[in-house]
Amino acid sequence: MTHADTSARSQVRWCRADDVLWRIGADRVLARVVGSDAVDLIGAAALVWVALDEPGTISEIRDRLADEDLNLEVPADLAVEAAVEMMQSSDLIRPDDRPDGRG
Repeated sequence: MTHADTSARSQVRWCRADDVLWRIGADRVLARVVGSDAVDLIGAAALVWVALDEPGTISEIRDRLADEDLNLEVPADLAVEAAVEMMQSSDLIRPDDRPDGRG
């Protein structure tokens, strides 16, 4: 991932993809794009998924998680960025292109 990729991704408003089935567990989220294998979201990725109840940029997502005890080994910005990158590459999330900003 280049700096340009990171910079561009940070400006995008992200939302959950429409064709994702998901369920919240005690310490994780199990998400599956219809027709694909399930993805087990744990730690920061699970929290980011929950924070995407409303579309948001990486900064907005980070702010929503500010009161959470993330217990991360990396700074929150990097953890949120990594979670967004992973979920985008798994087609779980997409850029929010709806004019009302509601995913």
